[in-house]
Amino acid sequence: MIDGNRTAVAREAIRIGYAAADDSPERMRAVVDIIFLVCEPLRHRGRYDFSKSDLPSRVRALGFELAFRRGLLRPPPPETIFLHRKLVGSSLLLARIGARVDARALVLPFLPTR
Repeated sequence: MIDGNRTAVAREAIRIGYAAADDSPERMRAVVDIIFLVCEPLRHRGRYDFSKSDLPSRVRALGFELAFRRGLLRPPPPETIFLHRKLVGSSLLLARIGARVDARALVLPFLPTR
């Protein structure tokens, strides 16, 4: 995801349960699109300014469009719900306190190397 590899993100989305191997290409694109959007702070090079970001509203708008208007998203796997809540809460807190964080640098040491 950090390196922009949509195929790898799609494969992991299937493994985690956000998508199924037999999903339509349109649905798979939608799942990958929203994952890329949600992970914007991790893909950003340098400090991501959470206080100036409109990421929550963009995620909400895209999620609504994909789920309710186009019927392309399903609820996430139950075992990921608490993770989603923690990530959203953390993002909102970081925005509230005006944090600028190099999230990419924080996660890179924990990702497998190629």
